[in-house]
Amino acid sequence: MTINLGKALNFPFSDKDWVSKIVLAIVMLFIPFLGWAILAGYFVRTIKNVMTGNELLPEWDDWGGDLGRGFMAIIGYLIYYAPLILLGCCSSAIADDNAAFGCGSIVNLLYGVAIAPFLFSAMARFAMTEKFDVFLDISGRFADFNNHTDEATSLWVNVFALNVIMFFAVPIGLVLCCIPGLVAIAANVAITAHLVGQWGRIIGADGSDGGDASPSIDAAIA
Repeated sequence: MTINLGKALNFPFSDKDWVSKIVLAIVMLFIPFLGWAILAGYFVRTIKNVMTGNELLPEWDDWGGDLGRGFMAIIGYLIYYAPLILLGCCSSAIADDNAAFGCGSIVNLLYGVAIAPFLFSAMARFAMTEKFDVFLDISGRFADFNNHTDEATSLWVNVFALNVIMFFAVPIGLVLCCIPGLVAIAANVAITAHLVGQWGRIIGADGSDGGDASPSIDAAIA
């Protein structure tokens, strides 16, 4: 089974209430720390929706729960991005700002793609269990990867494609009218959650035997 990027791209806009839900996600972007944590918790609930077969964005009806699970998700995220954060600190100390920014952007893109099967595995399992120890079970995340290497290749390709799309869509949207860029940022949260949910079904994080992800994007287009 492969990852369906086309379905993930359509996912945020297939909900009849997508405008209000995306607007609230954009509002969270402008509230430092607290809003970001709530949005991260909403991201986790979106993953769970996808894994349980609910192809709708969650309602914004669990602010306290989103805040708690969001803080845990952010800490888990930072664990997997610790090497990149450390590298960024070192490179900025020895290089000028322009060089550090240019190299950092490329490294960030490549690292984000490379780490996807492991981070997505942890996020998917956390979405279903809300147990923080899934982020610390590195051997378990490698086992998820080793048992699904073919699907991981599909995940890498699609995550890279999504990153390239957003690399252009976000700045262009921000420059042209601001609002399209903000919509792209908020929609990317839901799109990524859908990819995580698909990967979670493949590895069996939903309690199944795995292998029930959606058809590939090529199949969807055909």
